[in-house]
Amino acid sequence: MRRSITLICILAFCMAVCRGAVPGLRYADACSLTIINKALPTVSSPFHRVDSSGWAAMPSAVKKLYSYPSGMSVVFRTDSRHIYARWRTLGRRRSSNIPAIARSGLDLYIMNEGKWLFAGAGKPGECEHFAPLCVNMDASMKECMINLPVYDELLRLEVGVEEGARIEAIPSPYAARVVFAGSSITNGSGVSRPGMTYPGRIGRALMVETPNLGASGNFRLEPFFAEILAGVHADAIVLDAFSNPSAAQIADRLMPFVAAVRRAHPHIPLIFLNTLVRPRGNFNLKVRAEEEAKREAAESAMREVTATIDGVYFINPGMPVGDDGEATVDGIHPTDLGFDRILSHILPVIARILQQHGVIDADG
Repeated sequence: MRRSITLICILAFCMAVCRGAVPGLRYADACSLTIINKALPTVSSPFHRVDSSGWAAMPSAVKKLYSYPSGMSVVFRTDSRHIYARWRTLGRRRSSNIPAIARSGLDLYIMNEGKWLFAGAGKPGECEHFAPLCVNMDASMKECMINLPVYDELLRLEVGVEEGARIEAIPSPYAARVVFAGSSITNGSGVSRPGMTYPGRIGRALMVETPNLGASGNFRLEPFFAEILAGVHADAIVLDAFSNPSAAQIADRLMPFVAAVRRAHPHIPLIFLNTLVRPRGNFNLKVRAEEEAKREAAESAMREVTATIDGVYFINPGMPVGDDGEATVDGIHPTDLGFDRILSHILPVIARILQQHGVIDADG
């Protein structure tokens, strides 16, 4: 079966090249450029977020999720007028709450007057992909960032530029690292393309690296997540910690979880977001009661945490998507509109906290 899938992928790639390949391109391996927004060093693959083999307690579902490069980016500079990409993914099954470009595709941002500006998207095929990211530009030197797939394992990525054009690695454009962890909402479910995850958007707005440790449906304040966070280099940590666990799990697990992270990071701000009011509870009374209990448990537990441990913050509401029912894909996961609403609320608060702790300057 695996051999058949591989053959299909090779044939699909050949067809893609025949349809869209452009003569006169040369390719740079993404690993020769600069990979940013990576939580921890990995041996298994440069595009994995965490080396899962080192965590015996990690469930197989989380190991799979951490093999996806959600939130990771490749930065470089080039004077090419055309930027293409060819990449290979494992070919994850289609998801009901995320489009193909976000799941297996790419998007490109180019620095423009000190800000990252969207330049184009790489539309995926099946598992071997070829796409223009942006063409017909001027020949000036451009600082570029390609955001990687949210829900597919990336096996290879090459960036195509014109023959004779320069393409070279650049240092990370960011000095500070704000690590994000949590549920599928943090992981990126519901976004239209890779650069639209809310950690990625915060990173571009505040000019900080934002490694993404979202673990869809699986972040329930288990000790191994605290151990992973203890090992990351971070100037701050933002946690969407109350979307997946039950009310009872929040009450039992939150304090030891925070204490473990604080021991490893004694001085950095730990910022918790309460979970959203999910529209799927508008009429489903069982869901409504469960979700209300989770938010209330989070409020109660965080009162104890913030009274006991310094430098811990609770943004509540933490994920306001509005009460019109128009800002989620499925009553659970925000759309880009939903994330706009969330960011309009949390971004200024996070910025103030980071400024207070000297993570970003007052103009950041």
